[in-house]
Amino acid sequence: MTLSKPAKFLGAILALCCLFISPESIAQADVDQDLLVIQMTEIDAYSYGDMARSLKGNDQFSINEACVPGKLVVFNIDDSNLSREEAFQTLKGLIAAATELEAIELTEMSKSDFTSTCMDVRRGITGQ
Repeated sequence: MTLSKPAKFLGAILALCCLFISPESIAQADVDQDLLVIQMTEIDAYSYGDMARSLKGNDQFSINEACVPGKLVVFNIDDSNLSREEAFQTLKGLIAAATELEAIELTEMSKSDFTSTCMDVRRGITGQ
């Protein structure tokens, strides 16, 4: 069976689309660009309190949700002029200054991933 020219053209277009859409780009689409999910392996209730107090009134960032047992905190990026990487580097410096925490990592988690991970940790399914 021979394909018609329109069918071949459509097939070529679909093949090109597959080249530009990778699993990584699909996974990144789930990450909310206005949120940062940050993992802090040393965080505890005291350092969380210090961090929360230091960010009170900050016009660039606010805490969206925290899961201290899971060592994860979700931040809103309130300054739309910052890229995700700029926001993370700025926030990392603010957190380190307020808490002396050093292990501060940006994750590629979506808010849904955060919620699921936090629930698992609280249920004892996974340990952080």
